[in-house]
Amino acid sequence: MSLGDRLRTVRKELGLWQGELAKITGVIQNTQGFYERGKRMPDAGYLEKLFAIGGDVVYILTGIRAPGLSLSPEEADLLENFKACEEADQNAIRRLVTRSAEARRLRTRARPGNPPEAQETQAAL
Repeated sequence: MSLGDRLRTVRKELGLWQGELAKITGVIQNTQGFYERGKRMPDAGYLEKLFAIGGDVVYILTGIRAPGLSLSPEEADLLENFKACEEADQNAIRRLVTRSAEARRLRTRARPGNPPEAQETQAAL
């Protein structure tokens, strides 16, 4: 799969049309099409804007998915909102999320019919 093919894949994963992504990244729709067909290569500024909206730039450039490096648009929005909060609010959000995740792990571990290896995996978390 070429860089252009991977770029098209990422654009579709973001739920965007060519024209929408072009506008966000500061190019015209024809240029976006050239990128996706491999006729031109995007520059660093384009890739930076794509990354800012949750595009997996590492995958586009290398063809390798990097777990944890790319965020969905919803995750990126959540992170941006979190960063905009006051420090006290950020601390409260951290406590809430941590407690919620711990409670879910406990429920999963205690679920009847959970195979022992799943329980051991959950215990390691």
